[in-house]
Amino acid sequence: MSTALYTHPDCHAHDMGHGHPECPQRLDAIHDHLIATGLDVALEHRDAPLVDLRDVELAHSVGYVSQLKDRLEQLALTGEARAFDPDTSANAGTWAAAQRAAGAAVAATDAVIDGDIANAFCAVRPP
Repeated sequence: MSTALYTHPDCHAHDMGHGHPECPQRLDAIHDHLIATGLDVALEHRDAPLVDLRDVELAHSVGYVSQLKDRLEQLALTGEARAFDPDTSANAGTWAAAQRAAGAAVAATDAVIDGDIANAFCAVRPP
């Protein structure tokens, strides 16, 4: 059985702002390391799907998910960026990236449980 790597280009669009350690270059570093070590060819590459919000609501309240979705969709429409607190910022690409990150976690878990793959790594962001 193989190891799957879940990722998606949308995960690069989430930007926490200049100088923040949680940045798109983290995904580039993972990708570059996998290629440099030859591990890239040993992995089964899979696109991170969009999460079904019902899966998110298994861990978070419907109200929280709805409020977050509304805030992030508004940023996507306006192209703005916003800091919610010192550790959490969002921009126009955050909603799509978050949906892919959560979708990767769900898909990877399902694939392992179903016996489709032995294990998985999700190279996604936001964390």
